[in-house]
Amino acid sequence: MLRPQLLVTIGLILLYLAGAGVAAWLLSRLARVLLLRLTHALRSEVGERLALISTRPLGLVGFVLFLYVGRAYLAVRPEYRTASFLPYLDRVNFLLIVFFLTLWVDRIFGVLFDWYLRSLAKHPSFDPQFLSLFRYAGRITIYFVAVTVALGHFGVNLTGFLATAGVASLAIAFATQETLSNMVAGVILMLDRPFQVGDRIEVLGTPLIGDVIEIGTRSTKLLTLDNTVAVLANKDLVASRIINHARPDPGVRVRVTLGVPYAADIGRVKEAVRAVIAEHPAVLPAPPPAVYLTEFTETQVRLTGIFTIADLREAVKVKDEINTAIIERLQTAGVFPRQPS
Repeated sequence: MLRPQLLVTIGLILLYLAGAGVAAWLLSRLARVLLLRLTHALRSEVGERLALISTRPLGLVGFVLFLYVGRAYLAVRPEYRTASFLPYLDRVNFLLIVFFLTLWVDRIFGVLFDWYLRSLAKHPSFDPQFLSLFRYAGRITIYFVAVTVALGHFGVNLTGFLATAGVASLAIAFATQETLSNMVAGVILMLDRPFQVGDRIEVLGTPLIGDVIEIGTRSTKLLTLDNTVAVLANKDLVASRIINHARPDPGVRVRVTLGVPYAADIGRVKEAVRAVIAEHPAVLPAPPPAVYLTEFTETQVRLTGIFTIADLREAVKVKDEINTAIIERLQTAGVFPRQPS
């Protein structure tokens, strides 16, 4: 049978654990009420979420702190001063408080990251899958620090562990050099934001012109004018010269050029060309179309008509229709001779 003194000790420990649990629960409820009142006063949605997720971790941390107090009380009692279980109790308490604090910090990081992600939802250039990598990296960092603190507390030599982690990271970096280069370039594109999803861009030095349909972790996808999808590595985009046709406005400026004999009435020709351009339904009224005399040659002068359309895909079609209409208009006016039938 158990000795009476041992039974009393076990009973006191259980009673203390029950009291510590009740006190920790009351502490967590009090913290929740105070934090919710504070967030209501500040009218902060993210603050309210932080208050809600902090209730249980605060209670658990408070419970472990009460265990520390109980352990300190046992250490000063003569009958328990040399007890062999006290050092183990210290280790368990330390592991528990590190574990609960890590979970708490992880939850806080998750709430803050979600709040920041929602604030970026109005910017379609930010790919949620791409940004989720930062969340995973942050969580890995949090747990790595927790494990390092725990091992350091127990006197584990971290030099070899950190050296091994460094060598492994270096090996992974070399093995995935191309992927990492594209990911870093993706971060640069996200921060610099030269374009966003839906913008029409042109990569100079290549025939690529198209609409951005996706900005990913490794590559960016364009829907070209030929209705095909071009996949471009992010590092190549960062190193390229890019024209964004969607900024400052999505209108596309188109030019048509024609030669006119010196004998023609240049003013009438310019007015006729301007009228033809303005009459086309695809030409935007603002800015208004204009016609300029841009060059002199031995036999004629060159005029350039400039106008704006809404869709670059229609540029070739609109240019053909306007050129055809200009020839017909000028032939009717006698500037260009009609071909004999």
